[in-house]
Amino acid sequence: MCKIMEDLNKKAAKEADHNARKSNALALIRIGKLSFEEIAACIGLTVEEVKTLAEGETA
Repeated sequence: MCKIMEDLNKKAAKEADHNARKSNALALIRIGKLSFEEIAACIGLTVEEVKTLAEGETA
């Protein structure tokens, strides 16, 4: 049972970290000073993820 809870906690922490990265990337996209490649390098997302976030902003 402890192993299951430990795995769930790790998964939740990983998801929260990824969501924080996406939120930070969106903030940088809105500022509009950096390229998608620069944002991806700074935030730790892929360029494709950054592009997808940007497309969602303009929709």
